[in-house]
Amino acid sequence: MFDLVQNDGRQIASANMSLGGGQSTTTCDSDSRKTIIDNLISIGVATVISSGNSGFQDATGAPGCISTAVTVGSTTKTDGVSSFSNVAPFMDLFAPGSRIQSSVGGGNYSFYNGTSLAAPHVAGAFAALKQRFPTESVASLLTRLQTSGVPITAGSPAADYPRIQIDAAMFDPPVASITPGSVSATVAPDAQTTETVTSENTAAAGANDLTWAAALQNVQDETGATGANACAAGE
Repeated sequence: MFDLVQNDGRQIASANMSLGGGQSTTTCDSDSRKTIIDNLISIGVATVISSGNSGFQDATGAPGCISTAVTVGSTTKTDGVSSFSNVAPFMDLFAPGSRIQSSVGGGNYSFYNGTSLAAPHVAGAFAALKQRFPTESVASLLTRLQTSGVPITAGSPAADYPRIQIDAAMFDPPVASITPGSVSATVAPDAQTTETVTSENTAAAGANDLTWAAALQNVQDETGATGANACAAGE
């Protein structure tokens, strides 16, 4: 695959490895396959590996224990943790892997269970994100999937792991720029004043819309008594 990208100019975002075995409670970076995974990362290709189907709550199989792999556990379609899924502190993501309909020989389809079904969801997610963000690194795309994912509590000790949510990963969060940050004014009885605060979304094009609200604070009348905060956004 390295040669296909480097020498043939193929546009490849990810490699899927639905395989593994053993029980690793820690990362296994002495595994010789780490060099291959790291070489692929250097040219922008993620290596996505299933965590394994032994139901371990603190371990994965190898090579999913390699720290630079993107290791994936399985969830149900109702966001439960699949009973067979391995989970470990160094696991990166969850994806659906229970009762996944897949093509089989003879032009037919059948339902399957396994982290081997979850990992391809993530490999495909990398491809979709790479098309949307072609210059971003593997680490950056992984961060998008992790920060936009739905938290699923799993493992021992229990921790939250993100279940991928590709539509949310496609957009940057809004970034608010408010100028000035606050205003104050003294107004005579029965008089009016106008103060302007500008709110702007400074995120890159394509970010989610910025929504905002405003309210007055510490409003006092001419006697110093606290008055009503009678102001809404846009007024």
